[in-house]
Amino acid sequence: MIPFNPGDVVGANLSALWRKYVKEAEAVSRKTSGISTTMQISPSQVICGRKVSLKLTFETESPLQSGGFIVFDLPQGWGGWKSEQDTSLLQKSGGTRAYLKGTKESLVTRVISRGSRLSIIEVLLPESGNDLASGVVVQLPPLLPCDRPGRYGFHAFWGGSEWGFEQIASEELTVVAGSFNGFDLLYPSSVDPGQEIIVRLRARAGAESSYFSCCESGTDVEFLWSGIDDAQFVAVSLPVEEDLSEADAGLREGTESPEETGDSVPIRGLYLKEKVGTVQIRFESGNGSRQHQRGHPVVSSQLLDGMKVFFGDLHVHTEKSDGIGSAAEAYCWALEGAGLDFLALNDHVEDRLTYQTPWNESAWSELLNEAWSHSHPGRFVAIPGVEICGAVNLYFNDYDFPFFPLHTLDGDVDGTGRFLQKVSEDSRVLFGYHKLSQLGEHYLDYPVPRLLEIIQHKREPELGVERFLPGCDSPPSFLGATDSHCGLAASPPMGFTRDEAQYGLTGVVAEALTMEALFTSLAAGRTFATSGQKSIALLKVNGVPMGGTVQIAHRQTELEVAIQVWACSRIEKLELMCNGRLVKEKEVSGNRFGGGLKIPWTPLRESFGNNHIPFCRCHIYLRVTEETGMRIWSSPVLVLGEQI
Repeated sequence: MIPFNPGDVVGANLSALWRKYVKEAEAVSRKTSGISTTMQISPSQVICGRKVSLKLTFETESPLQSGGFIVFDLPQGWGGWKSEQDTSLLQKSGGTRAYLKGTKESLVTRVISRGSRLSIIEVLLPESGNDLASGVVVQLPPLLPCDRPGRYGFHAFWGGSEWGFEQIASEELTVVAGSFNGFDLLYPSSVDPGQEIIVRLRARAGAESSYFSCCESGTDVEFLWSGIDDAQFVAVSLPVEEDLSEADAGLREGTESPEETGDSVPIRGLYLKEKVGTVQIRFESGNGSRQHQRGHPVVSSQLLDGMKVFFGDLHVHTEKSDGIGSAAEAYCWALEGAGLDFLALNDHVEDRLTYQTPWNESAWSELLNEAWSHSHPGRFVAIPGVEICGAVNLYFNDYDFPFFPLHTLDGDVDGTGRFLQKVSEDSRVLFGYHKLSQLGEHYLDYPVPRLLEIIQHKREPELGVERFLPGCDSPPSFLGATDSHCGLAASPPMGFTRDEAQYGLTGVVAEALTMEALFTSLAAGRTFATSGQKSIALLKVNGVPMGGTVQIAHRQTELEVAIQVWACSRIEKLELMCNGRLVKEKEVSGNRFGGGLKIPWTPLRESFGNNHIPFCRCHIYLRVTEETGMRIWSSPVLVLGEQI
């Protein structure tokens, strides 16, 4: 028996304590308690993208003991309500209900939820009564479903004053994809003059997922090029799955490319005839209506000073810590499923969060080898990374970087500071912060990070940026990421559709798609962040591009700001921000903007000066809002000027 108190799992330590119980229970032999568990999903097991209910039955060979309890977890994404509105909807639908089998006597239930990552439910048995029924039934209302097809672990424990605490179930729940919901258009964001553009069209299954599959049925798709040769209609018949079953979906592990599996249709022989182009399609949806879909912009490298734009996700977790799915699945998904150019996996190394893989030299070597084996310069770059102290992401450009006992830094304020000081001087490592507004004050005394994650699905965008910018003596690179815990880069968080969620991508302007070129641009501030779409925004101040520093002459009164934006949808407004505060706004109409704005320097110097230094630091960056609500943030330009 394992000592257990359900009250222990309440609060911030929920995830770590529950994993401890599960891990210890699976390490010892299961006691023979005569308890069996059955799971029933209604109306069917096809739950991805659908609202379905869950029914669990716990049965014993003999009557249940009074005063005991059953506590169990929900598979990834189930029951992880994210707001008061979600909770209210669940309550209106009946809430969680438990009763004794046969007698229908209601039992007290308690939902302990940390969010989309983990939810635990406790069912209390009556304190009195010697002859309780031999079974407990738990019914849960339509829940927020998992958004990744796969097989999910389910753990249940039985406890009581005499029973102790033991595992009674460790099973798998199968989740498969939903029905056809549209397409994704996968193609480069920038090309050299004369370079061929290969467009891959992939069917999407499930409004809340990005899982793709094909079968024998098909739909006709018309391509409408804009700024791309040939500018005529091109029609293809793409096979899409109208209603997937477990057998049809096959639950592929992602080791095959779309060309091998038939999951996408490549369109070749396309070239930019202008310096900017887009791909648009028309197709018939499952309900018979005609749908129009527009892809992201593709720009010529001539507009980028000979460089190119690459998109990636720099914060994803897998089963190595507190996520699900393997590293191989995550890398394959990023390349083949999301059409990304690079990916960093940042699994936790803290003892309190590490679940599947203890942090040691073997784990570090495996992490580096997996990243190296999935990197293909010019096509895809896998960046080795980890997360330490629950707040700092590290990125390495050396697949032979030596092992360091990073798990020992958790809770060690001085040790973390010394380590960050050391790696800040190492060109092979970059580090950045996320959840900026929640970090302790000692983070302001650490070496200034080169990277700041300003958007991900767990927190409000930009929140906390104003804390760090004034202290940065060089402009940081802004990052966007998902912080996904299900291995799905560039996908909305669980329970949200793409139109509902802002989750973060990083755009990098680099010379080539190689580790060296990406790191050079990340360190130089040639980045921008988006809320999940592949839009592009570039900024210059007094001719200096984002990531650079401008020294203002004593008598200068204005700053010249040059802006270039190529958006996925109509631009609603442009905002110039200084140290996290709005200083100028401009309304725009159209998907593109190229032009200059002027902002007065003297008011900025007066408003954003720092009394403790003899000059003021103004980190100026661009924020773009599209009509869809999606946003783009350029990395800042640092403007230095003397104090008045």
